[in-house]
Amino acid sequence: MKREIIAKIRKNQTSTTEILDIFGKDWNFFINIPPLNQGSYAVGEAYVVYIVKESNWYIHIDLLKVPENVIVFIEAGDEKRAAFGSLVSNYLFNKKGVLAVVTEHNLRDGQELKKRNYPIWCRDIVAVGCLNKRSDDRDALHKSIKGNRHRLEGAILVCDDCGIAVIPEEKQTKDFLDKLDFIKNQEEIWFKCIDEGWSTFRTVCLKDYLRERKK
Repeated sequence: MKREIIAKIRKNQTSTTEILDIFGKDWNFFINIPPLNQGSYAVGEAYVVYIVKESNWYIHIDLLKVPENVIVFIEAGDEKRAAFGSLVSNYLFNKKGVLAVVTEHNLRDGQELKKRNYPIWCRDIVAVGCLNKRSDDRDALHKSIKGNRHRLEGAILVCDDCGIAVIPEEKQTKDFLDKLDFIKNQEEIWFKCIDEGWSTFRTVCLKDYLRERKK
C-alpha cells in the first residue's frame, strides 16, 4: 500500500494542507519546518539518521546504508550546531539518490545549497557545524532512537512550502488512498464554485454543491 499511496500523492501533487485535512487538521501529523528553497516538493519514505552530543560521526555511518529514493530525516535533539553542509548534501543527492533532506535543526553552507536548489527542509542556516569526532554517549543515541526513529519508522513524508506532513505506517491504508482522490475532487469543486460566484460560506460551510448534484 505504501507504494500506491506515494504514487498517488506524487501524481496528484497532493499538498501538505490536503494531507492534514484528511487527518482532521491534527497537529500530530505535521512538522513545522520551512523549505530552504521555495517551491520545493517531495514525497517518499523517511530514513532517520542521528547527531549525538555535537558529533555527526553516526550520520556518516548511517549514510553508508541509506537507500535510493528516500527522504533523509536528521534527528539532532537539542543540537544547535549545523548537522552538515554542501559536502554531505552533494553526496546524498548526487551519489545516493535521495529525494529530499529534512531536519528540525540546522544546516550550513546555505549559499551553496540554495545555488544548487536542493529540496531541503531545515530550521535555519548557521556557520558552526558539528564535530566529526566519535561520541561514545550511547545513552543519548538510544534516547534519540526511541524518539523520531520510532515515530517515523516506515512513515511517508510529504514536503512542500507549508512544511512536512507525516503519514505513519498504521495510516497507510486503502481508506487513506481513497481519501486522496476525495480531497483532490473536493478542492476542484470548491474552486469551481468560487469561480462561478458562490461565497466561501455557501461552498465550504453549507456545501450547497451537494444539493445541486441531487437536482
